[in-house]
This record gives sequence, C-alpha cells and structure tokens, in this order.
Amino acid sequence: EPTDVVIDDDPDWKVFPEVGRAAKQVGAEENCYAVASCASHGVWAVGVGAGWKARESAARLGVALAVARAAGRLEEMCSKYGEFGAVCAGAGLSQQLQQPLSKRRRHR
Repeated sequence: EPTDVVIDDDPDWKVFPEVGRAAKQVGAEENCYAVASCASHGVWAVGVGAGWKARESAARLGVALAVARAAGRLEEMCSKYGEFGAVCAGAGLSQQLQQPLSKRRRHR
C-alpha cells in the first residue's frame, strides 16, 4: 500500500498550469483541480471539483486506480472492492461485470 501519495491543490491553475491547459484543449469546463501523485509507482491523477474535499477525493480515487493498474492488481482490486470495480467498469478499465451493488459482496 503506497504511503507516499501527495495531493497538490491547484484551484487557480498556478502549480500545474499545463493540466489546466490540457483540460481546456479537450473541451473540459474551467474548474478547480488537485493533482495526486505517488512517486513509488510513478503515477499521478487529477481530481476536479468546486470544493477542496471533492477535488481531493477525486484525485485520491484517480491515483488509487493508477496505482492498482501500475501494480498489475486492477482486476483483483475491482473484484475485492465492489464500488471501485463499478467505477473501473464504467470507465471501461475493468472486465468486471457491472452488477448492481446489492448483488456484489461488499468489503468495508
């Protein structure tokens, strides 16, 4: 489990202006973002949202997905954690069947 995740909040697009520019290029609306990175796995992710908590949560979810994929454990994590698996399946990143959460085993 990575313990070196760093969250950089960038609501004004000053820390990582290239992220804001890239978002604009693909037609995303202007919004605040946070960048989460995990040096030990060489991955990063962006979380977008008006409030800090929403940005941080989205960035953490994104970096968790990136770490699981980089470690070759994405399918394992999708099977073990139903909601995570549903997010990955919805994004086309997992082969896990999209079943209603009520029919999947939940881990807490």
